[in-house]
Amino acid sequence: MIARFAALAAVIVLAAGCTSAAGHAPAASSSARAASARFNEAGLTFRYPAGWQAAKWSDDISPYSWMIVALSTTSQQDPCVRSLVLGAGGGGKVKSICHQPVALLPPGRMLVTWTAQGFPHWHKPVPSVIVGGRPASETFAMASWCKDLGGTKTITVMIPRSLPDNWYQMDACLRGPGLRDATAQVDAMLNSVRIAHGW
Repeated sequence: MIARFAALAAVIVLAAGCTSAAGHAPAASSSARAASARFNEAGLTFRYPAGWQAAKWSDDISPYSWMIVALSTTSQQDPCVRSLVLGAGGGGKVKSICHQPVALLPPGRMLVTWTAQGFPHWHKPVPSVIVGGRPASETFAMASWCKDLGGTKTITVMIPRSLPDNWYQMDACLRGPGLRDATAQVDAMLNSVRIAHGW
């Protein structure tokens, strides 16, 4: 199982390129067309509002997933709690337990995370949108982790990767008011996604 997902860990060190246009429904809101910043890493390229804060933590990784980037309209904090695990020989290693980089969303704010996921015999969900030129699924079911942040709307998009049983996942937790504009900004980001060949 470890060997099967060695390529998932290798994603961190590989260079990202970009191909294929996104086909997600374009956003119509003027706020979604505001000044934007560009993200390009781990085979993903997309644009997002320049006012969003981007953050990464290198130890937010597990055998089946790792965080590519967290984007938020509020301040973020290191989501990982580290502890030293002592070994029998007196040595030790640091163990990290990671949660969300925002403890509570203020009104009108959001948190968006992009992760790389992999799991044996993963069953692709029924596609409902095109993102980065690939059939993807988009759901709006409220997730418990978003409720814990005070969120009022969840958007989850799963995009299959070229590596079998692996996918990109975008999770957005939005808190009203302003859900319409916030949703339009997420749509605009998804519409700008490009995915590198081979990813």
